[in-house]
Amino acid sequence: MVGKRAGFLILAVAAFAAILIASVGLGTAAQEETPASTNAHAMVGTWFVGQQGDAPGLGPTLATFFADGNVLIYAAAGTRPVSWQGVWIPDGPRAATFTIVAANVDQTGAFAGNATLTGTNVIDDTGDRYTTTGLLTLRDPAGQVVSTIDVVAIGSRVVVAPIASPIATPGA
Repeated sequence: MVGKRAGFLILAVAAFAAILIASVGLGTAAQEETPASTNAHAMVGTWFVGQQGDAPGLGPTLATFFADGNVLIYAAAGTRPVSWQGVWIPDGPRAATFTIVAANVDQTGAFAGNATLTGTNVIDDTGDRYTTTGLLTLRDPAGQVVSTIDVVAIGSRVVVAPIASPIATPGA
């Protein structure tokens, strides 16, 4: 009789634990889910960005805006800084506000301050081109503002290009 009770108790505890784990797992998944406001936003994707005007070291650039609100930027070799990171939020169905930050280094590789670009991207009606207006703030290693520069840039969406002809035929 004791064996049956112990078996029933173990089964009941296991069932309770499974329900508890499932409910905690569902709650965690809901908390970690990307906010619906950015999932299908027109800003999500990778863009080729060309600088307009006098802002130093900003272009040409590849910018990726992720659905989770993160931004990664890579500037062409020879421009400083090369790597930028930041965040963005929707500001309407075809606009986004962002802040990106990069560490500046001198020619020896020593830290020379940072750069912060805060701006707004407005996407055109095609959904494949945007215009950025923003402010670039340059700081020295102590964090003091050295200069600010108005920035205007144009972004073009990177799309999958069709292959003109097969490079190789499978099984050939």
